[in-house]
Amino acid sequence: QSKDGLLVKREMVKTELQDARNRTYRNGDELHELQTELETLRGTQASLVALQDAALRQDQSDLQTWLHDIGLRDGKLLAEEIDIDRGWEAAVEMALKVPLSAICQQTSIQQVLGANVASIPAALSTFIDTHAVPPSDGRAGMPKLADKVRSSWGVSSLLAGVYIAETAAEAQTHRANLAAHESVITRDGYWLGPNWLQVRGDRGEQAGILERARTIDELAQKSATLDEKILAAQTAFDEAQRDLGNCEERETEVNEALQDAMTNTTELKTELARQESALERQRERAALIKEEINTLEEQSQGGESAAAVALDTLHGMQQKLSRFEAN
Repeated sequence: QSKDGLLVKREMVKTELQDARNRTYRNGDELHELQTELETLRGTQASLVALQDAALRQDQSDLQTWLHDIGLRDGKLLAEEIDIDRGWEAAVEMALKVPLSAICQQTSIQQVLGANVASIPAALSTFIDTHAVPPSDGRAGMPKLADKVRSSWGVSSLLAGVYIAETAAEAQTHRANLAAHESVITRDGYWLGPNWLQVRGDRGEQAGILERARTIDELAQKSATLDEKILAAQTAFDEAQRDLGNCEERETEVNEALQDAMTNTTELKTELARQESALERQRERAALIKEEINTLEEQSQGGESAAAVALDTLHGMQQKLSRFEAN
């Protein structure tokens, strides 16, 4: 390939090399940021999970052993088995008739009743099975808190008689019409009965169990999304690095080819100068030879003239001799 062609190719490779470097830096920075974000998120998630375990499973090792002994090995916690409309977690947590650490397992009630409950290593334990309880009709025009909750464990009975209102003022308007077993609650923590009120105070950054559970789920979803982004960023980074390596190899090859071409050009120029010098010497030699030939030709022409004169003189003397002999 010609030197000019190699120079053009080198500029193209340099452009591709710079692009590969830029992509490597950019993808590397993005990958580092995503990994840092994921590390921070998982740290937060781990802290929340530890708090959740402390709230739901503290001192439950002995209870779990007792449950295993009576054949209850696959129970789930109520907090992990319900799905709540966003914003109503605190209200549900306040109004539930059982703790969120209640154990959900089919036939659990029958098995516990048939066991020696005096040996249960806990001050209070709650069990829920899948026996469906028909929901009550409720009051016309008053939405029920149970409508905000979804679960396969029939939790509507645990929220029976609890209605919802958007504001404390709205809840107050319903209070006079409530039966003794009924109440109304708002999402921000006002829970009113016919003759009682319970208010959720300021807990600062301390979230409730259900709110924390939602946050943990959201963090898990974000972690999964970040994992996908990190995988894509890692793939892009690896590809950019491969392109960078390929471009560097091509640049080396082009530079070597260009160096060879320049070396060949130098050698050709040297050979051309040598041949031109030899040609000049040959021209000078030819000129000298031509000059010598001219000189010899001139000398040859002078000799021929002298020979002609001598011949004429000889002929003249021969004629005189002939005449002398004749006399």
